[in-house]
Amino acid sequence: MWQNLAAHLADKNLLLWGLGKEGASTYRFLRRHFPEKPLVLADAKIETLRADPKLAADPYLVFLGQEEAVEAIKGLSRFDLVIKSPGIETAALGLNHGAAAERITGQADLFLRHAPGTVIGITGTKGKSTTSHLLHHFLTTAGKEVRLGGNCGIPLFDIIE
Repeated sequence: MWQNLAAHLADKNLLLWGLGKEGASTYRFLRRHFPEKPLVLADAKIETLRADPKLAADPYLVFLGQEEAVEAIKGLSRFDLVIKSPGIETAALGLNHGAAAERITGQADLFLRHAPGTVIGITGTKGKSTTSHLLHHFLTTAGKEVRLGGNCGIPLFDIIE
């Protein structure tokens, strides 16, 4: 259940790395369950995010630029967990091995660890969205309670509850 996810994240010092669609979903999830939890947000477009009135009004949010985030992650002294957006490449930054890699995760990993019910993942090069929508349609038509998310444009944390 989503409560397990919230409990898993409750006592962690967190870095949200990237505030695209998935990162914004993670931010909303965390603020729903932990409105006063200190969070650090890192993004290549950090100046744009600092100018966002909603984010700027969050007194528990600290901003880091991309380069500052990489250094902070390599040191790992500040963060228990880094929740990374999928578009951020960690291999080129030297973060795919050792202690850093163990503390970097994403929505898909956290969702799969804590989602209720059965999860069906569709992988491949072409046809994932079409196959996912067809399967969703078939299961819904068969009377099953089904949620569709992920690469279909709906972040997983938006449907976990």
